[in-house]
Amino acid sequence: MFDDFPLPVIGLIADKSIDKSAFIKVHLPLFNERGWRVGVIKEVHDRFDVDQPGTASFEMRKAGATQMLLTSGQRWALMYERECHQPPKLEEHLAHLELDELDLVLVETLGDGRFPKIELHKPAIGKPLLFPQDDAIVAVATDSPLILPDHIHQLDLNQPLDMVQYIECHYLSSSR
Repeated sequence: MFDDFPLPVIGLIADKSIDKSAFIKVHLPLFNERGWRVGVIKEVHDRFDVDQPGTASFEMRKAGATQMLLTSGQRWALMYERECHQPPKLEEHLAHLELDELDLVLVETLGDGRFPKIELHKPAIGKPLLFPQDDAIVAVATDSPLILPDHIHQLDLNQPLDMVQYIECHYLSSSR
């Protein structure tokens, strides 16, 4: 599905007891130090709001603006109000990114879709591995050795550079 997409898209999935956001936050500086520009798509709960009550932009949205663009010299944010009865597909989210400014997109949680995914797994939690139900999982980052099929790479969850080097070797080196 993403063979013709101009950037590598890598999903990070795990049981809800594993903090995927913290995992990504540790890895982003490592990608940046190596010169890679990374975008992140994070799935959140419905009806989230990044705007604050009492601000003009919040009040304009509540008054009926279906799109509210906040802009400054350093950043911009688009708030888009819509009625959606089904979760949007990853392709819709990717269309909002400035692809010319990125080398890689990390996707937190969105399990649907046929794009490579890395599973984060801690055997001590007692939850089953996800890779047997999702053949798009290409690697498992774990804090304990596992017996995995040959086509699934094992990464050390406690060595952040391990995952960065894996992604760099398998997905990024050919994109420059």
